[in-house]
Amino acid sequence: MPQCNFILITPRARDRWESAAFSNISLASSLYSSQAESTPAPSASDLNRLCCNSIHENFMLYCYICDKLSTSEEHVPPRSLFPESKDLPQGIDLRKNLITVPACDEHNLQKSGEDEYLLFLLVGNIEVNSAGLKHWQTKIRRALRKRSSKYSLFKNPRPIRFLGIQTGAYEIDFERMSHHLDLIARGLYFHHIKKHWPYAIQLAIPFAISVGSNAAQRYSQAMRETAVLAFGFLQNEPRLGDNPEVFYYQYKLKDDGPGFIMRMVFYGGIEVAALSNPESNSKEEVV
Repeated sequence: MPQCNFILITPRARDRWESAAFSNISLASSLYSSQAESTPAPSASDLNRLCCNSIHENFMLYCYICDKLSTSEEHVPPRSLFPESKDLPQGIDLRKNLITVPACDEHNLQKSGEDEYLLFLLVGNIEVNSAGLKHWQTKIRRALRKRSSKYSLFKNPRPIRFLGIQTGAYEIDFERMSHHLDLIARGLYFHHIKKHWPYAIQLAIPFAISVGSNAAQRYSQAMRETAVLAFGFLQNEPRLGDNPEVFYYQYKLKDDGPGFIMRMVFYGGIEVAALSNPESNSKEEVV
């Protein structure tokens, strides 16, 4: 795998865009709804549901990644990716029904501070929508003004021209970014299946553009082609997530055994494919 990978920085011109359109964000309705049921006395189905709830609570005792006891809840994706109300037009809420899973200290991105690294990478991308751009103009700019050392996250920046746009690129820690995205995919799997996924996950990250050698560019092309194939399998699957302007996902479990395909979309245009097939991937310990 090429060592140098670059991601496009939001061009300076985009910072001057009018943000009025942001107030017209369409809020997606909840994909799931629950209604409280009241019965005069517990029936057999009620008792069965109580038993299932107990099993669910037992699962919530353990980390979504490993078999350690959970010490906290982890937002999946990290809560910091979702803009705060103070940075949004009045009445707009982009933190509705955020997904949480049980986590040990080792696998809680917020506790480790790793969620900030992922946030900087995502909202600094040229393909973000107005929600991502607004996050850049508010939260990220505040963080940079408060602590200039955070500029070090943008390593070896340089100007480039991409698709006719004058912008910039900087070097990223590809393994570090991949690890974060891997954890999000595992968290979403746990959210639905209520057990952790112990097998290797292959990621296709087309927004991380390799610049330079022919080998690097071939690697980027291979990632894009893999992502397109994966997304094709999911085109008829529902888009899940109550804040799709920030994040939504689709997934499909393998029909004839363990395995899944997942598509994760951040800020409207940053797509990641996650694929896992235990028949071809060895079991691994996630660290």
